[in-house]
Amino acid sequence: MSRVLLFISLLANQAPKTLAGYIDGLNWNPAKAGALVTVSPESVRASGGGVSLAAFKRKKVVVGGLTAIVPTEMVVIDDSFKQPPNLYDGLPREAKVLYLLKSLTDGQWKLATGRGIGLNDLQGEPRAVYQSILPKKMKWIAYRVGADGQLGKEEEKGELDGTATSRVRLRVSRRIQFQLQLANERGTTFHSTDEDWGSPGDLVTTRDDEEEMNRGDSFGVTVRQAIENKPKPSDIAYADVGFDPLVEVPPASTVRDLLKSIGAATGREIHADIRVAERRVTVVGNRVRSGDLLKALALGVTGAYRRVGGAYILTSDLMGLGTRKMRFATWQENLENATYTKEDEWRREIGDNVHRIGFLPDSTFVPNGTVRKQLERFDTNPSTATFSADELTPAMREFLATTNKRYAHQPVKTDRVGVASEIEYGFLLPDGRALKPERTSIGFAWSFKPPASPPRDPGRLPKSVLPLSIPAAGPAISFAVFAPTPEAAEQAVEQVRVHGIREIWLETRDPRALETAIQKGRAAGVKVQLYVRPWSSRAAAAEDPDRTILGDAGAAIDERIQKEPAWQRYFNQSQEKLTPAFETISPTDPGLPVRWNELVTLSRTPGLAGVVVADSAPNGYEPVTNRAIYAGYSRVLAHTKNLGYSTSQRLAFLRLHEIDPIDIVDEMLMSGPDLRQPFFLDDGLRGIPTVFDGGDQPHPAIPGMFRVWTEFRAKANASAIQKLLTPIAAIVPVTIEARLGVANYPRFKNRALFPWRPGMPLPETDAEAPYRIVERPGMIGYADFPDTWPLSPTDYTPLLVQYVIGNKERRVAFDASAVPPQQLPILLDHWFTRKE
Repeated sequence: MSRVLLFISLLANQAPKTLAGYIDGLNWNPAKAGALVTVSPESVRASGGGVSLAAFKRKKVVVGGLTAIVPTEMVVIDDSFKQPPNLYDGLPREAKVLYLLKSLTDGQWKLATGRGIGLNDLQGEPRAVYQSILPKKMKWIAYRVGADGQLGKEEEKGELDGTATSRVRLRVSRRIQFQLQLANERGTTFHSTDEDWGSPGDLVTTRDDEEEMNRGDSFGVTVRQAIENKPKPSDIAYADVGFDPLVEVPPASTVRDLLKSIGAATGREIHADIRVAERRVTVVGNRVRSGDLLKALALGVTGAYRRVGGAYILTSDLMGLGTRKMRFATWQENLENATYTKEDEWRREIGDNVHRIGFLPDSTFVPNGTVRKQLERFDTNPSTATFSADELTPAMREFLATTNKRYAHQPVKTDRVGVASEIEYGFLLPDGRALKPERTSIGFAWSFKPPASPPRDPGRLPKSVLPLSIPAAGPAISFAVFAPTPEAAEQAVEQVRVHGIREIWLETRDPRALETAIQKGRAAGVKVQLYVRPWSSRAAAAEDPDRTILGDAGAAIDERIQKEPAWQRYFNQSQEKLTPAFETISPTDPGLPVRWNELVTLSRTPGLAGVVVADSAPNGYEPVTNRAIYAGYSRVLAHTKNLGYSTSQRLAFLRLHEIDPIDIVDEMLMSGPDLRQPFFLDDGLRGIPTVFDGGDQPHPAIPGMFRVWTEFRAKANASAIQKLLTPIAAIVPVTIEARLGVANYPRFKNRALFPWRPGMPLPETDAEAPYRIVERPGMIGYADFPDTWPLSPTDYTPLLVQYVIGNKERRVAFDASAVPPQQLPILLDHWFTRKE
């Protein structure tokens, strides 16, 4: 027996440690068995004992005339959404805590706000709810706070077994959120005391929630599975005769180089995603069929070939990784919106009991009398009121000073503050050790008992008498209208004339329509400017329309918005309305030079007073993206409209950066399940992005790739617009709408236009305060004109027009280009009295 054990031990010691070593031991003969292809064999190590391929989690697959050693499994994502979600299964932990609290008795409340409440203190449904609150694996990590006040060295970690986890208790308490004005006075920001880790040297124990970020399910739906590795659907037909040519392959190469060789042999343009492009490929043999090698490489990285224009890319799936993330984020946001109403109901059921919840007795931030009064005032009647920071406790002032240093890129004023109390919860281990409370609160104290308010007025504005009369010597009011034909142009000029409007901006691509408007306007005393939406293909369908990451263009964007619950919630809260989306083209469109020449030619029309340019940077072409969420305008809402994903533009970016933009993930998109797949790693695909778990290593270019993509679009757009405006400005005056300086910001209907000349920068709103418009000489106020009648009771456009009529110093323009030409006379009659 001892000899047998010795023999086995010797075998184990001689077993290859890497897949490359295993292949060397095969003594593969390509003359008899064909070529042998393996991706990254040097980095694949054996797990467990034995000398078989199974130890490397690999298998042999015959692919035409060659053999490939490929992973035994691949990870697939079910993005069909066929399985109905379970709303309660998907409730976030904080919502389940609310559900538990609403059912507590007086005695149980004392426990929950004192030593903590546990399973043995509950019966029936509350016990089952608490069981669902407890993590499946209760893990914890103890850190030593560093000199900078942040978590430093990891001192200890542990995991409780099932029995011990059942003895974990839950405790609710309060924390303070400070409202602070930015030092540049361009807004406010908020910092909560949960950001404080303690003093240097303190030991802080936190719950390790890493595994919860890697879930393969969401709302009861299984999303992520590992299955047997097999060919995925692909845009390349490997058996096609076009891929019959043989390619010479060296013993060692990269995925990128082999695809270039195949491309040269077959006359195709084939790229590798940057995440797999540099992976080494070992080939035993020197001549292989192109189609077989393509298939072997795809199996080797569990990927597929996607067509992008006239090129192909080896990537994870036909569906883009970024597209998939967006689909799941939308799905989850819609489901979560459905839970918000429930959470509000549960907070109200808790109601008066919220007064039982106090600050932890050992908290550094227990308020003094003054701060407590301010908290009570805010919790009763929320407001933006502030008070002197001198009234804070020394620990609170030190926290604000430390926070200001930590966020030096966004300094705040610390002389005055506002305060609010949030309700937090945390766990206590069986040995009595308290884990730091969870970062996500269960709500502000005021939200449990919202202040009483009178019945809401539907928001009717002060009455303005319509129709309004524009005086003969009145202000400069301009109207932008759409006129695709000479007949429509003549009618538009006549209609604005009879209503006292003395300038018209004509949106048209028909030279005859523009000439007719100018001739009619000259006789009627109406100035005519050309109104240009440079990217709109409203007058003619685009061959390569600009698209969103979901693949929508033009009217399809509106159709999606109209059926998405998240958008309906936003419209209800913001009182904004859907503006029609016209099909557009991108800066890389092959037909762009022809279009620019057409617009320059139109600007040469004799008698034209000028050119007005609107929407020069559509959604998605803003130069800066940040982590802010503005006015409830979530990333899901933003990316539903953000453009830039035309085929030509995707291909242009792919050629520069070796990645298809639909595979790029915005890290601010949140979704529950882990959507990562081996070989094509991106931490942005995790349930909670941007957190590295140490279990994988994304390509170093991936974390900053969304910023690179954002800048690429913005630069392409700005360069193209400059090329358009420069020759036009040499012919007639140019006025251009101020472009948004930051991405993912809602486009309100009130905007501004400014004169532009060559050498000037394109006008842009402030990236930090995009809602602010700084007046400059020649500025024209600019607003969408209501295209329906009767008006909404909350529409304030009549007041705006009434103000302009009474103020000759202001110039304003109204965009009525969404109004069909035949409806324009009817609409103007509602608004303005006729002069004859």
